[in-house]
Amino acid sequence: MNKHFILFTVLSLLAQTGYCSDMWTIYHQDDYVAMACKAALEGNAAWCAGTVKGYKCACKNQAELGSWMNCIYQETFENNVGVENRVIGLCASSNKTYTNDDLRQIYQNATNYMVDVSKDDTFNKTQPISYPITDSKKVHKTYLGYYHGYYNRWGNISTSHWLGIASLSMWGALVVISGALHWLGVLVPSLKKKLTGPLFNGYRKNISLAPTFKKHHINPVQSLFAAGYIPTRFESIAIAIHFLYSILACAIIGYNYYHGDKVFKTRMAGVARYYGDRSIIVSVYQVPLVFLFAGRNNFMQWITGWSYSRFVTFHKWLSRMLVLEILIHSLAFTAQSVAIGKLQSRLHEDFYRYGIVATICSCLAMVLAMYTIRRYAYECFLVVHIILIAMFTWTAYLHALDQEYQKYFWACIAIWCFDTVVRMARIVYCGLIRKARATFLVEENTIKLTIPVPSYVKTYPGAHCFIYFLTPSTFWQSHPFTVVKSITDEGHIHMYCKVKEGITKALLKKFQASEGSSVDVKVLVEGVYGSQSPYHHYDKAVLIAGGNGISGPFSHALKLATTDVKTETKLYWQVREYSVLNWFGEELMQLKNTKVQPIIYVSNPSSSLSEVHNGSLSSSGEHSDSSSGHEGKEEYAGGEKTKESLVNKFDFIEFHSGRMNVSEVVAQEIQESVGSVAFGACAHPDMTDEVRVAVKNNLNGSNKRVDYFEEMESW
Repeated sequence: MNKHFILFTVLSLLAQTGYCSDMWTIYHQDDYVAMACKAALEGNAAWCAGTVKGYKCACKNQAELGSWMNCIYQETFENNVGVENRVIGLCASSNKTYTNDDLRQIYQNATNYMVDVSKDDTFNKTQPISYPITDSKKVHKTYLGYYHGYYNRWGNISTSHWLGIASLSMWGALVVISGALHWLGVLVPSLKKKLTGPLFNGYRKNISLAPTFKKHHINPVQSLFAAGYIPTRFESIAIAIHFLYSILACAIIGYNYYHGDKVFKTRMAGVARYYGDRSIIVSVYQVPLVFLFAGRNNFMQWITGWSYSRFVTFHKWLSRMLVLEILIHSLAFTAQSVAIGKLQSRLHEDFYRYGIVATICSCLAMVLAMYTIRRYAYECFLVVHIILIAMFTWTAYLHALDQEYQKYFWACIAIWCFDTVVRMARIVYCGLIRKARATFLVEENTIKLTIPVPSYVKTYPGAHCFIYFLTPSTFWQSHPFTVVKSITDEGHIHMYCKVKEGITKALLKKFQASEGSSVDVKVLVEGVYGSQSPYHHYDKAVLIAGGNGISGPFSHALKLATTDVKTETKLYWQVREYSVLNWFGEELMQLKNTKVQPIIYVSNPSSSLSEVHNGSLSSSGEHSDSSSGHEGKEEYAGGEKTKESLVNKFDFIEFHSGRMNVSEVVAQEIQESVGSVAFGACAHPDMTDEVRVAVKNNLNGSNKRVDYFEEMESW
């Protein structure tokens, strides 16, 4: 899929949000004067029979129009061109055309017949009159009530839009700045190496590389009070700024109530309406951003170089704040409905009921997306989340229809549809239904998928695909796995899936019911996603893996080994037993006689050959089928002899017994490097967090450029 096409398309979708921001009427001083004078006069006198709405009577009845201009001139100054132009515009909407001279002539004529109704005891303001009236004290007081009422109401609407635009602009600025820095590093890598020293290292140590708290980031916390992934400190700062801004925008900035307000006659009615308008207008600018951040085909990934997991983090936290703003809107309008005595009548109106449903859907979507539910009941979460978000979008659209805010939700729908279409295109690109071979690796509690893909599908280090397992209960789910190009099977890719809950556990049960060592399963492959970390720009690359997290680091190491670059490369791998050489031996053999130094730490080095082999490693170091497995057993049968033979076969690998001390490894590699160093990690979440913290802690002690790339994503 062409990245430039995706960029152009999504920018077009976002432009719709910008178009929506131009859909509200911005009122100025002249508007408030014109509207307030007209409302004040009609609040104290009548020129047309029946209930007067709009400007038809005021513009066509010469007596009222003369009174209107008299009020305007007395409250401002005579021949006020600005307000005259507003009256001309208002009358044009009622199909009545005037010029400035026309209005002045009507006013001059009206002054000959003006009546001060405050001095007429027989005057009844409900009975239509045929003469102009002058600006009595009562009219002036009413004018002030309407003027401040309109100013507060419509001024709040405009302020809300500008605050919403500013919120969107802040995220846009962050993306642009991050994108500029990212592409500067890509296009001018030598410049990045020079950005060292106390200032740059201090920023990276305390902000860009640091976890929010002591250690946790990839490894989720699970406590009595909270559970889930903790953002990095950079992410937390961005989220905190947005949160503080939302509090200021929705609850503090720009509110004022005028005692004597004629638009909202009680303080509760006015203030509740102001809070209700402000919170929802600010939020509608954020809704398209929430949808965009959740998409897999988010063009901002290409601009910024940020991982998908970072955008999902922003999506989750912006969504939570969005729900709070929706709640403020709902509670405020409930209070306002009570204050003006319209709660019962509004409950029977469609727009109000749609708003209630939208609020409930958004709250349920937030609550049911909590980490515990996602982890232990992901399938239920996914179905319910999609349904709730679809219902929220639909009902919020209908709720906003009469207020002309529906266009913001069209932007959301467009983004969602675009992402879905591109995802379907990626599935077609990868060949639609694929017959995958699944092999269970007992020692690692891992399922190895071998999937045929069309020859034009190109993989690269750091790439991942989403897999749909085509079973009746899981066909609608997709799970991300790192891709490794097969060494022995041309046109195939490998993926290693840790057995957990859900689909992997269902596959394990299928293995247990089967007599063979592998089973076939039909899948859809959606890809290829992800970006390649630029290890080739550094003097040294240190790739750290754990267990079945070897896929990504190995791909990077192999790329560096087969590319004409001078990068010194080390591949560290923490495993439990030597048995990993059964299922990854053929890949490791590709590193023999290359500049890559593989280093394996075996935490359980006492494992014997029979434990190690499991009948799948042949003498050539390649995976064989079940029939040839027995030959391999005969060749390597016997305790220590097995281990010796194995170590001799992989003599290019440096083996260590015990667990890797991540902090020592990182410090040593930085100290021994002659230049810039890049670390990459994909391991158990706790180990991955250790690498991040170790790199951060060793920045101050080095004048070399040291970077960290997280090859593991969680959300």
